[in-house]
Amino acid sequence: MATLMNVLIIMYFLFSLFNLEIYTATSSSSSSSFSWRRELGNKPSKRRSPPPPSGNVWCVARPTEHSMDLARFKQSACKRNNTYGIDCRRTLPGRNCNFDGDFVMQTSFVLNLIFIKTHTCHFTYGYIVKLDPSTKKCHFTPGRI
Repeated sequence: MATLMNVLIIMYFLFSLFNLEIYTATSSSSSSSFSWRRELGNKPSKRRSPPPPSGNVWCVARPTEHSMDLARFKQSACKRNNTYGIDCRRTLPGRNCNFDGDFVMQTSFVLNLIFIKTHTCHFTYGYIVKLDPSTKKCHFTPGRI
């Protein structure tokens, strides 16, 4: 659990350290399509841009978000009769995807449920990764781009 978050933080740090290009997916509220925006470090790159990510992807919570903001988002997204039509019961205490109360991992699971259902990652709280965040106890269903 914490190891995955550490890996994601380290990867982000390494990208910024070596000034590598990062692609950020954005979607419009009126459609389920994605567009990819290239973010560069301080210096412009002379390399050709790699294509946007393809294949299996997951929407996970930003580890830099405040845990109370993540908890409020999760609570709102998981309300009974929620607008997303997702079932958050696996994040309840004692269930496989509760992650011992880790709000980042719980919200990652919820964001990914929404991503699978709506093909939209809420970029205020989350971002797209290609590294499977699943654990032995909790499987995150992959999306495709």
